[in-house]
Amino acid sequence: MQRKLKQLYTLFTSAQMIFYLLPPLMVLLIVGTVAQKEMGLYAASKLFFAGPAAWALLGLLTFCLTLKFLFASPWSWGRSGIILSHLGALILLYGGGLTALTNEEGYLIVPEGQQSRTILDYHARSLVLLKDGQIHAEWDAHNLKAGHVLSGVDDIDIYIKSYCTNCDITRHDNVQENAFGMAAQVQLSEKPSEKRNEENISGVTFSVNNVEYILFDGFTKPLDIAGYELIYGRTQRRLPFTVGLVDFERDFHPGMQMARGYSSDIIVHDGDVNWPVKIEMNKPLRYKGYTLFQADFVEPAEGPSSTILAVVKNKGWIFPYIGTLIMALGLLIHVFMRVSVRRLFSVVILCMLASLLCAPKPAQAAGLDYNAFANLPILHEGRIKPLESFARIYLERFSGRKSIDGQSAIVWLSEMVFDPVRAPKRPVFKVTHPDVRTQLDVSETDGRMFSLERIMPLLSETAPQLNVLAGLRADELSSGQKALLKLHEDAIVFMALMRSFSIIMPLNITLPDYIAKDFADETDDYITYLDLQPYQTTIMDKAKAIAAAKKDDWESYDEDEGRTIALSFAQNLLIEQNQQNTVFKILPRFDDRTEWVTPWEMIVLGQGSPLNKERLDAWAALLDAYQTQNDVNWSANIKTLNALYAENPNVSDKRLSLERIYNAFPWSMAVMVLYILAMVLAARFVLVPSAFTFTAAQGAAIAGVILHGLIILFRIYVLARPPVGTLYESIIFVAFTAVSMGIIMDLKQKRGFALLASTVSGAMLLIIAPYFVIDGESLDVLVAVLNTSFWLTTHVLCITIGYAVCIVAAMCAHIHLIRSAFTTVAGDKLALNVLRLSVVALFFTGFGTVLGGIWADQSWGRFWGWDPKENGALLIVLWIVWALHGRHAGKLSQPLFSAVIAYLNVIVTLSWFGVNLLNVGLHSYGFISGIAYAIAAVTIVETALITWLLIKTHKRKNR
Repeated sequence: MQRKLKQLYTLFTSAQMIFYLLPPLMVLLIVGTVAQKEMGLYAASKLFFAGPAAWALLGLLTFCLTLKFLFASPWSWGRSGIILSHLGALILLYGGGLTALTNEEGYLIVPEGQQSRTILDYHARSLVLLKDGQIHAEWDAHNLKAGHVLSGVDDIDIYIKSYCTNCDITRHDNVQENAFGMAAQVQLSEKPSEKRNEENISGVTFSVNNVEYILFDGFTKPLDIAGYELIYGRTQRRLPFTVGLVDFERDFHPGMQMARGYSSDIIVHDGDVNWPVKIEMNKPLRYKGYTLFQADFVEPAEGPSSTILAVVKNKGWIFPYIGTLIMALGLLIHVFMRVSVRRLFSVVILCMLASLLCAPKPAQAAGLDYNAFANLPILHEGRIKPLESFARIYLERFSGRKSIDGQSAIVWLSEMVFDPVRAPKRPVFKVTHPDVRTQLDVSETDGRMFSLERIMPLLSETAPQLNVLAGLRADELSSGQKALLKLHEDAIVFMALMRSFSIIMPLNITLPDYIAKDFADETDDYITYLDLQPYQTTIMDKAKAIAAAKKDDWESYDEDEGRTIALSFAQNLLIEQNQQNTVFKILPRFDDRTEWVTPWEMIVLGQGSPLNKERLDAWAALLDAYQTQNDVNWSANIKTLNALYAENPNVSDKRLSLERIYNAFPWSMAVMVLYILAMVLAARFVLVPSAFTFTAAQGAAIAGVILHGLIILFRIYVLARPPVGTLYESIIFVAFTAVSMGIIMDLKQKRGFALLASTVSGAMLLIIAPYFVIDGESLDVLVAVLNTSFWLTTHVLCITIGYAVCIVAAMCAHIHLIRSAFTTVAGDKLALNVLRLSVVALFFTGFGTVLGGIWADQSWGRFWGWDPKENGALLIVLWIVWALHGRHAGKLSQPLFSAVIAYLNVIVTLSWFGVNLLNVGLHSYGFISGIAYAIAAVTIVETALITWLLIKTHKRKNR
């Protein structure tokens, strides 16, 4: 017996136990994550990650680590890194268990000027009996099962007839007797739950004194007993203090409805204590064991705004902070003591410090200088950018091209806004979907580009379908319907752009005499809407009076009356077409210099000012210069506009000019070419070593990294934030980090393998990066929760550096497998590189993952929420831990270990991009067309390649 116990003890404290435990845990993680697409995050998390399997696996893992730490981890300086890493992991596991058992979550809604202490639970429901408005009894939802009797309260027995978490409401064949209200007409039954738990409509059918009732979530039902009511809804809890809202503020990105920050000025009332506090995104309040986070807001059409504060009571909240620090310290010690990679870390530190520093051109039209015009500022998607960037975005959105008919984007834009007669004739809409082309009645010989004039009949014909299609979810639309909706949306934006200056364009109309006399001395031979705007009320009143007096008797209208009616109609038509014109924002609001307006918004919103009048006059003169092709006046008015815009403190000519330089040349393409050149030279050096080839490969890679680094620094400067905030930015940063690591490693080793692996990685990443640019804009502003330089600099950079190290490690593992399969050359040093890189990858992915948990705890009070992106990051960590423990336990030979690390390419791909397939959770960046096929291709190719290389290696060794 003692011998068996000793064997069990040895097994439980060994690395092989971890090696056996992690695969089922990873399978559970993958299945539970994939299930979220169909079940929703809450239901899948409850079933898979809070179920018996998860508790059993995590409990056994915790037990094994505890035994190992307490009884089988003799302290020594050489083992200190591993011991501290295990201790940090244990603290995280114990903290997670404590949180799972004791955590309470809910939210608090407080209107401005009012107080509240009532917390509403996100998920739990309860039935509450009120007597004279006071809570008399309460039952949790798990008591509301059909056949149960809730009794013992003032001799009131409540018979539960049915309960559903998501109710299907069907009508009774006949009106039910002894039923109150809705219960007489309908019955409830269970139907499949919605993906989002918040969208489920739960309800209960019950009877009291033989009278049947139905209650839905959030409703109150008076009983047929004086003074008694029943409420069914979210379970309520009470804070031990009261929160009063003084003021709620939200800060929008200019010109957008995307908030860049929320904040609530509150007063905590606790007995005699009245404590003013400001709660902001990522800056919660911790008080008396509760943490209050800024979560959301309610802004009604009338009345005061309300803040929504997430409220969390978590006894284990401190564990992740302590565990993270200890585990990070342990991994760092282990890396520096066991792995001589100080040079490798220097590039990583350089990358993180840098983040703190907060093709032939198409021909242009002859005569006019478009370079200065391209530099004029416009507010678009939350930031001020040069007109050229704006033009490129919309031309690429409509046509998928960077130029059209040999014209650059800025020349096309000038035609759009200055020549509304020619613009709709130019084929600028790309139509490729077969269904839309069939409706358009075109063949292959008609090409793929069509003008607004050509597609207008189709748009008019399908306009009645828009309301129906717009009401459907994205997954309910066919690809043809999505293409048709996009065509309509693009056409609306196109027409808004085309009408941007209709406010100052000539009206082809004859004025009535009572207005014409006021313009007798004008030098211009045309009249615009803006000229007539002061007369609008007069014209409207006269038109109404004429119509009321003479109605449809057109022959009785005199000349002036006819002109008045025509002028009123023209004005009303322009207003109707343009009062929602919000695209071409070129005029700063006089009451808020961060917000800009379009020429039409200036009139509709009353944003006229002497300075904006000067700006609009200069634009009108520019319009005239374009239409007359007067290059002297064109250049003069651009200078005037530049001087007028210079008075706005948010306009930086340096930023605008730098962005134009960035747009002027395909810099990323140049970097990619340099990386491919370095890759070819490095491959040549590996096959046929030569000092010249190695130097040339290093030179090409270094040149690429320098240029790549300048691109990243430009983005930091223009966006005034750390370099990684979007999926696209993560790709270019990972590529930069990967190649930088390869250069650093091979400067010492001079073997070419690290450089080859890293340049292959960098080139491949830059090839796919453009596919992750949405609507042609890669310089994006961020939503409120991401708008924090600290966490973007720490968690996001750490995890992306981890991706880079994983990919380089995987590519080195591929090279090792290839050499093992086809050569007899010893690959010990390359195998050692794979091991070292794996340890470094574990540090950055592990530390980055738990840092993300701390950020989540700071933002919404939950260290871990089983979000797909969180699970993907955890999968990478578990995969590397599994590989390292398998190697340490002797379960993975060197070829098998290299194969497992090589497969990191697939694991990282699933974690990094696969989340977009699920479209679930806080980290979903939106579905990207074709990504499913790309991920499937990577998985199939890598699986086949690695398996084949393993077989070849095995056969070679057995010869």
